[in-house]
Amino acid sequence: MVYSLLVSDPRTRDDDNLLCVIIWSRLFKKLGLDVREEKAYDFLLAYLNNKLVSADTITRARRKLQEENIAVRGAKYAERQRKQATVVSQLRTLE
Repeated sequence: MVYSLLVSDPRTRDDDNLLCVIIWSRLFKKLGLDVREEKAYDFLLAYLNNKLVSADTITRARRKLQEENIAVRGAKYAERQRKQATVVSQLRTLE
């Protein structure tokens, strides 16, 4: 589901909140619920009862997919990689 969204909606490549919201709304639909008509309490219950995938799982999948597939990388991917290299370099100087 994450891969198909990254391919079909480029906005989700750089926006984890949007990615999670779309996935959760699709899962709500699979449960036979209309997210526009449900209360926040219903969302929380579904989340608590593991009927919705956690945000951490969704974003972890996005990161892995972007690491392995150039086609689904967002505009911010290269920037994050540069920052990571800088942090790694700084950490090595501390050793």
